[in-house]
Amino acid sequence: MVNHPDGREELLRGAGKDTTDLFNEVHRWVNIESMLSKCVVGKLLPSFIKPVLPSVINLKNGVMEQISKPGNRVQVPRPAAKPLPTFDWFQTPDIVSLCVYTKTSNLQPYDVAFDLTPLTFTGYINTSAGVFKINLSFFNKVVPECTPKILVRTGKVEFVVPKCTKQLWPSYGKAEIHHCQILNTQVWIKSKLIHREKLNHNTWSLSLQLDDSFKCNVPVGGHVSLRIDEKISAKYTPLISSIFGSESVPDMSNKLHFIIKVYPKGNFTSRLKDIQLDQVVMVSLPESPFGIQKIEGRQKLLCLAAGTGITPMVRLVREALNRDSFKEVKIIFWNRTEADMLLNEEFNLLATQDPRFHVTHVLTSPSEKWRGSAGRVNKKQIEEFLGTTDQSFTCICGPTDFTTSCIKYLSELHYPESSIYAFLG
Repeated sequence: MVNHPDGREELLRGAGKDTTDLFNEVHRWVNIESMLSKCVVGKLLPSFIKPVLPSVINLKNGVMEQISKPGNRVQVPRPAAKPLPTFDWFQTPDIVSLCVYTKTSNLQPYDVAFDLTPLTFTGYINTSAGVFKINLSFFNKVVPECTPKILVRTGKVEFVVPKCTKQLWPSYGKAEIHHCQILNTQVWIKSKLIHREKLNHNTWSLSLQLDDSFKCNVPVGGHVSLRIDEKISAKYTPLISSIFGSESVPDMSNKLHFIIKVYPKGNFTSRLKDIQLDQVVMVSLPESPFGIQKIEGRQKLLCLAAGTGITPMVRLVREALNRDSFKEVKIIFWNRTEADMLLNEEFNLLATQDPRFHVTHVLTSPSEKWRGSAGRVNKKQIEEFLGTTDQSFTCICGPTDFTTSCIKYLSELHYPESSIYAFLG
């Protein structure tokens, strides 16, 4: 029991009952075809190490210590290291299955990314111990199609890949040196610029294409880092290709869309306006501190956004409108002038298509022709916008001063802290 990879609780799931289904869920690779094809018979040479036990043990504050004696040193056990993932595989004549036991509960689709070609596989999994990388070459050609299977409770990730030729392999193939490892540095993936469009005087729409073999899933509220050279990078939230469809959490994809404001003196963005189509842009693996479960059970979504802080709200709005539980989805969107307003036509059209959605534009330096709301963010604006707060959730994104002010005003209005999320960085 002690050596079982998922511990005592996993074994006790099947105590006193038929465990066939449970066994097939996790260990169906233990079968005659798969096991005998790769078994090696050899000698077992036992070795025994006698533990050196201290003669006197003292339990102090819940920590075991060895009491110091002449010639002895006090030893305090080190905290246990986080469990490292393990790898195994199995096969049938039709498929090869690569299994990673991450020992990390509550894994989500965005925690898994991979690069799959007919002869190679590289997988990245965000585990409690760090980003786990697996890298190998197949014994024979495979069909480069795969949808990872994630067991959220146990942390098992299975990549089932069809074989091109129906046959049993003597092995999965050849492992690269250090083919299973925890990475100590950030992972960067090559992409190329496939679309660039100027939206207004200082904001661009960009689309990036990763290699066809690479798949990842950026979740609602998630972000990636972009890098043009070795030193400078910045974090951005990808958008969906259109806010009018039902897409909010797309399947694993290799295309990313962004709206990015270019600052003349910005270390990173000042270079974006000069990049050309097909130029290489490095993309990090997705990150998601948000967690879509935050809006579970809510009936109202309130979005406070300023400038390009609207970007994480686009997919969030789409996700809420996809759920029948939401009765109201509202955005209050601050910009400096009419020329700075983004997605105005798209939001207005969406409001005509779905009566639950409403957007209010606020300008801080409007022209004389402007007939809408005006002024910097203030407590009165937010109070009028909130209305009743039962079963509501509020998201905030914009410059640091804007975000800080919104949080302050919501606190003064006694809005529950558990119902607020601010996108930072």
